[in-house]
Amino acid sequence: PRATFIPRRLAASYRPGARGYQASAYDAGKNLVTGNDSGLHGNMKSTGNWRNKPLFRRDGDARFKTGKEASDMLLSEAVRRDGHETEFVTSVATSLSHLGCVFDRSPRYAWIAKQLLEPERVHTFRVAYIDDVGVQRTNRGYRIQYNSALGSYEGSLHFGHHVNSSVLKSIGFDTVFSNAVAGFGQGAAV
Repeated sequence: PRATFIPRRLAASYRPGARGYQASAYDAGKNLVTGNDSGLHGNMKSTGNWRNKPLFRRDGDARFKTGKEASDMLLSEAVRRDGHETEFVTSVATSLSHLGCVFDRSPRYAWIAKQLLEPERVHTFRVAYIDDVGVQRTNRGYRIQYNSALGSYEGSLHFGHHVNSSVLKSIGFDTVFSNAVAGFGQGAAV
């Protein structure tokens, strides 16, 4: 690390325990934005119990007690939101069935999984072309950018009659986990 020059007359004020030391919010373990020890928005303790925080705020506050309950709640939300996309719902169900034990050990990951139920961006476009016979054709193209938490998006464009948004959302959802497990610093985009 680079040394920083601090004038001798000010150096005493930068050492904890020194006379004239001014304790900052950072030293006290407090939030630097709000100045208190509550969460970023001031509505929950940073060391609060994640199980007491509702996972969904629809039809009352939906809370879970076990990881299996969290997985079931997330799966029912995926079915409610994207029930017509069978490939995507199947992929989510398979992944969440294995994540129940993770939610038991660390409940905060249920809120991260909730964020993964929806891609960050979905681009749909048309690709018009003239084939070898001279017939004008149009295909629908997709680019689904799923999660950029690990790094920049890496993936290609897909177009043709054999792909739809359900297939690509399921591939993107699985790519998030495969990139994380493999240690690739890339976001999921298909």
